[in-house]
Amino acid sequence: MRKIRKPDCEPIRFGHVAIVVLGLFLATFVVSAQPAISEEVPKDAEDKVVFVPPPIGAPADRITAGTRSAQPSSNALAFLSPKAGGYTTNPQPTLYWFLPRPYRGTLNLVVTEVATEPQVANGTITVDLSKGLYALNFSQMNFSLRSGRIYLVALDLSDAEQGPLQSSTYVEVVDLNLDEEKTIASFAKRVLWFDAVYAGMRTGHSGLATVIDKEKMLELFSSAGVAIPWIE
Repeated sequence: MRKIRKPDCEPIRFGHVAIVVLGLFLATFVVSAQPAISEEVPKDAEDKVVFVPPPIGAPADRITAGTRSAQPSSNALAFLSPKAGGYTTNPQPTLYWFLPRPYRGTLNLVVTEVATEPQVANGTITVDLSKGLYALNFSQMNFSLRSGRIYLVALDLSDAEQGPLQSSTYVEVVDLNLDEEKTIASFAKRVLWFDAVYAGMRTGHSGLATVIDKEKMLELFSSAGVAIPWIE
């Protein structure tokens, strides 16, 4: 596997079926300052999951000439995230993606730090996957995202026989202390999208993910306007 050398960037190593590589070329981007995310939780609707995008905008909204990722649908490879991506407090987050049909071939992943050098990390693996939800775990890749930087994470499972299967999302790590119980609702109220999704999932050894709180996850995705074909 070919590694992209970059100063101040940890080496990436791929472990389980969850991760892989792709060639990606980016134009020049301009990123605004890191958003201020409130540490105070609204007092109303403490139990109901309500996700409201931050006033300053999600990561893709803060990039000049940025391209938003596609919404999940029943027949498309898709990250489980809003079009403009989302925030997390974890420098080694777990992202979830939906595979609409069985796939056998090459799975490619590229992680690009926007506004700096392209392709900060990438990798490739041959896979034989069934339809379902999968986890992309950065800790298993031994790769960390830096706080205040916007990253574009892209998957490509395309091949000549089975057609294109591609998806991408934007991720940004923010520094935030959470004192109360870490739940889907508490993360959602602080617009920490990827943390909220992680709180409602369980991942098996194969990389397949399962929704453990269907009701709360439906509330989360509905309030964010994200399609939910992945919950059956």
